[in-house]
Amino acid sequence: MMRGSQSNNRKAVAFGRKEGLNPKMNKRCRWTPRLQVVSRGICLAVILPVMLASAQEKALTLRSMGLVELAETLDQHKVQRCMGEPVNAPAWQELREQALLRCLGLFGDEQEIMRLWREHQVFGRLIDLGEPKWMVADEARVSVLERHLAELIAVQASTGYNLLPIDQWPTFDASRSVIYGHSDWQHARQLVALLHTEGLYPRVTPVLKKSAFLYHSGWGAPRRPLKILAGGQAVMDQMEFDLVLEFATAGQVEKFAQLVDRFAKRDSPEEVGLIFGAWWQPFYRTRYPRLGAQQMVVIQVLWQGYQAHVLVRVERVAAALAQLKVSAPGWSVSSYDVWVNPGFYRNQLGDYK
Repeated sequence: MMRGSQSNNRKAVAFGRKEGLNPKMNKRCRWTPRLQVVSRGICLAVILPVMLASAQEKALTLRSMGLVELAETLDQHKVQRCMGEPVNAPAWQELREQALLRCLGLFGDEQEIMRLWREHQVFGRLIDLGEPKWMVADEARVSVLERHLAELIAVQASTGYNLLPIDQWPTFDASRSVIYGHSDWQHARQLVALLHTEGLYPRVTPVLKKSAFLYHSGWGAPRRPLKILAGGQAVMDQMEFDLVLEFATAGQVEKFAQLVDRFAKRDSPEEVGLIFGAWWQPFYRTRYPRLGAQQMVVIQVLWQGYQAHVLVRVERVAAALAQLKVSAPGWSVSSYDVWVNPGFYRNQLGDYK
């Protein structure tokens, strides 16, 4: 073998170790920059078994990271793009975990990958820190606000509200941003990681909020007890969060919507290929009209350092404002238009899918 070939084989071994592999190069297997198949498949016969063995280790690592469901959404095209080389069936299905790690820029053995993950912008910004201090310190004021806001649900002027301190709401460019609501941080991490695998890197600001909303029986058994209002409505009352996602362009917001509809929206109980925690009716909104989106109105209530966002259909705005004048006179009240995704709008009409 020529000296150049020996040097290239050493490069291949070094590359494999960076990937967490230990490829034993066949003497007739020549190096190419991305370990592509050459010499009539000889390289594939040598490298691929090692890659598959490593993929099994990566699968265990992904389980520790909470990204298993996201890896299962990768198709052959994305696996090849993340791996940087052609991967033929059926091998691509065995390489999804490794491909996802590459797309996220995570290399090395399990210990190194976990270290990089803890420092990664996806994980670092999207951690459940538990109940916020303001929920405990200002429990009395929060309770007063919630009592009056619940009256809007009781008289059917609204289906729910969000509540948080005024100083917690971030500033962002509304012309290229979307606000996405959910209650599970593992879902949030998988969603933002999904965006990264698609080449989308929005500025992400998580905002904790106290939420209450009508619970539909079609969603199945609730994970926690429901609150029953005076009007008999069953309401889910829990801590949630908004992800304020500021993209580079408004066009990227449209791509985000397509990804949510494909990977984060459940259409049947048995549906597979979704990220963790996919809802029947995801909830995201923009401050500007979008194709297919439905207009609604946010009534914003300000009181003693707190703000409430009450989302209502256009035809119910007058009734909601009238109820607030009765139940909470003197509060600062304003409103603005938003456009929500079709699935959430169906929720506002009483549907659960």
